[in-house]
Amino acid sequence: MAKKYNIKKERKLECSIDEYCYGDINKGSQWTESYIDLSSKKYEDKDFDQEKFSNSSLELIEDLREKLRIYPEELALIFPNRVKKYTYKDLSLLWSESKYFIKNLKRRRDGYKIETELLDLLKKKLTIRFQENSNGCLKIIQQYYDNKITLNQFFDIIISELGKISEKIEVTDEEMGVILQGTKTYIHDKIFLIRHNYPYFKFSLERLNYMEKHLKLILGEKSKEFLDLIQKYKDLNPNLKIYPKQQYTIKNPKFFEEINSYEKSYWFGFLHADGWLNIKTYRIGLELSVKDKEQLITFTKILGLKKNRIKERTRIIKYKGKLKSFKMVYLKFVCKPMALDLYNHGFLDLKENSIGIPNFVKFTIQDAKNKQILSGSTTWKRNFEYKLALAWLLGFFDGDGTINEDTKLARIYSNNKILLEDIKNYFDIENYSVRTNHKGQKVEFIDVNSENSFIISKPQYSLQLDWKFFKYFTRIYKKGINRKRP
Repeated sequence: MAKKYNIKKERKLECSIDEYCYGDINKGSQWTESYIDLSSKKYEDKDFDQEKFSNSSLELIEDLREKLRIYPEELALIFPNRVKKYTYKDLSLLWSESKYFIKNLKRRRDGYKIETELLDLLKKKLTIRFQENSNGCLKIIQQYYDNKITLNQFFDIIISELGKISEKIEVTDEEMGVILQGTKTYIHDKIFLIRHNYPYFKFSLERLNYMEKHLKLILGEKSKEFLDLIQKYKDLNPNLKIYPKQQYTIKNPKFFEEINSYEKSYWFGFLHADGWLNIKTYRIGLELSVKDKEQLITFTKILGLKKNRIKERTRIIKYKGKLKSFKMVYLKFVCKPMALDLYNHGFLDLKENSIGIPNFVKFTIQDAKNKQILSGSTTWKRNFEYKLALAWLLGFFDGDGTINEDTKLARIYSNNKILLEDIKNYFDIENYSVRTNHKGQKVEFIDVNSENSFIISKPQYSLQLDWKFFKYFTRIYKKGINRKRP
């Protein structure tokens, strides 16, 4: 015979084996027992983990719902119509043992006045049940006693007041959705998902943080017990996703949160040269020649992406009437926190001619100069901050730079003249100016893996680097592209 375990019928919460749910002893007979059969087909899956399920999102929802019920006044401010859910039957059971008590009183002859003894009994029960929250109801009783309102008005007004203070009214899925996420259907949809398709569903940290902010706004200091529940949920589920729909394939989504190492600065610069970012969709991409595939493999290892995310395609270029094809490798992925971090550090489309070097580089170089002033040093170019900025330049060079070992020439190329001017000025590159290679040429790109083709017509500029300076900053980070090293 299958084991059965008690739960509250109203909650319909599927509990773990060792969980026994008790009804509130103050609720009396309104609570009834129901059971779930943990040997049913729904729980026959050998992968079903009782411990995981006991720390479930469904439990968090129901625990928050139970606690929200004890704040009816705050709920009534947000959902005015919920006060109508308190009925004559509810008042009858509070006042007497008969659910028809109010109905019978209203059937009395015209001009009937409720006896003082009955009013005193109601006062007593209201005071015991709602304590200081009963003051509004007591005033209504006094108004009726003083003949300021009729019998029918008395019932209607006190029912409305009880709807504001009674914990009896259930908090609906729709109300939960609005309170926790600002969306009516959110909680209903998640409960359906958990019960029918995905019992191990977990809220993301972003969703939980939003819940905390909403609860603080609505309840103020009273929100502490709710925040404790959410924190407990976080503690019991330490591997929560950072944001909804986060892919499990990336293990280091906050790599660029703080650019405080040469490695991070290098890859930030490399992305500026050969990468792209769509801040609306949080999509990040990078495309290189197939001969630099190892560079992409290194990047996937750093981010914790699987190597099979790297794909190959052929780019066909029509230049001056001649067709050329190039084998390319590319990587595309969606990661909201990384996209936001890149954007906040100043990652923009540097191929646009109106944008200079990113804020991160500007601020880092300024920090290096400020430290020189404070320390009394003779140069700011020995500081860690300066070298951190140089790591960005090295990454950018590996993407858009060339080297000629025989002639001792190193150049950076870009369609963005302002960017190259910024590099020259911020890094104090003397003796060389930004040169215009051509004023714009039409090139047709064709991707054989898609139907897209497009024309680009942009000027190209270049900046030659001092050879000694070039040799110096290429030693800062060892894992770059070796063929671009002196």
